[in-house]
Amino acid sequence: MSQESRPRKLSKGINSEIREEKHLPYMTIITNVFGTEFSLKRPITLDLESPTLRDVLAVLRRHHEGAWRRILKEDLSLQEGCVVLVNGRNIASLEKLETKIRDGDEITFTVLVAGG
Repeated sequence: MSQESRPRKLSKGINSEIREEKHLPYMTIITNVFGTEFSLKRPITLDLESPTLRDVLAVLRRHHEGAWRRILKEDLSLQEGCVVLVNGRNIASLEKLETKIRDGDEITFTVLVAGG
């Protein structure tokens, strides 16, 4: 079914309010996790409109399993020594959790490693 012909429906949003949707586009992001466990290029489809990274992480935390859960704290902050990249760029150099996420973006969760 195309996005234009998708029927309108009621759904719960990020803040649990009920809203009527009008052809909201589904977006697919790719999640990568590097660490002691890894899961490469796992596509996840989300029903969000113009989300920030914070919105995406909240939905992932509530509705999707993954090794990335060990990198995020309950308040969506990062565990010490962990980094989140959006399309290969550290969120610290972007807008942190307010970084806009678009269809096709790649979000990578990783643990920093040092050594010689």
